[in-house]
Amino acid sequence: MAFNTLSHLPASLHPTPRALPAGNPVGSVLPRPLPAGRPVGDMARPSPAAAASPCGCGPGASIPMKGRGGRTVEVCPPRTFTFSKLGDGLEQTVLVMERIDCSGYETCDLIVRVHTDATISDSAASISIEVVPDGFTMDDPAQSFFADELDTPVTFTGASPPTAGNVQVRTYTSGLGAMLAVRVKGEQSNPAGAALTARISIELALREC
Repeated sequence: MAFNTLSHLPASLHPTPRALPAGNPVGSVLPRPLPAGRPVGDMARPSPAAAASPCGCGPGASIPMKGRGGRTVEVCPPRTFTFSKLGDGLEQTVLVMERIDCSGYETCDLIVRVHTDATISDSAASISIEVVPDGFTMDDPAQSFFADELDTPVTFTGASPPTAGNVQVRTYTSGLGAMLAVRVKGEQSNPAGAALTARISIELALREC
């Protein structure tokens, strides 16, 4: 049998109401005193020096608005890309990774490492590593949605082929969108015939600011 009141309990088990402080209406929240000298509403405001930084974490920021977390995405381990057999002036693009979630980050660093000396025998030939916004959607999963590459890609040419130990970094702070993709593009000289090979690894470092 169900009861809707406490009348069935002995008087000794009835809860004892707690009186609120005088002047404090029922349902209100008791205020917590702020530290001396700090105005109301100032608890999460960055220092004036930090305010100049878009993310509130510049020099002198005692109470940053955002953290400085991030993550590193291994796009590909050391891998050899060869485009030597392309015809006159032709190019080929290899999609290395797509649908990289960057929705919680404001900055993307593209990191490209060269693991063995690259072979690019013509100054007109090149190998580029590009980061592009990826507009993948489950509303049309069979369709690719790629925008133009972000700013300046990492590009190696025959004018100065990279050697083992070379590392290139590009930083992107706008136009990231919700997801990213990484592509490697080879462009043959005209006339063709240039050796065009590089062994590289690629990472993306995503940061909140």
